[in-house]
Amino acid sequence: KPLLFKVDLQYFNSSSAKFLYDIFTILKEIMEKDIPVTVEWHYDEEDIDLKEAGEDMALLSGLEFKYCVKNKPAV
Repeated sequence: KPLLFKVDLQYFNSSSAKFLYDIFTILKEIMEKDIPVTVEWHYDEEDIDLKEAGEDMALLSGLEFKYCVKNKPAV
């Protein structure tokens, strides 16, 4: 079965970036052992900075991310 790792952050800074990068490094090692890995990066539609942070993480880690826009709550 593929491994699914979902990232759904409320806040993102350099400390959390380092922690996540360490996780993505491990996920990359898992993937290199022929275990499929999918990373879902969830972000608010208005939060372009968070989406771009995910894109940067994907490039640095060598993993492909699936970008998922969070649903807005009904008003």
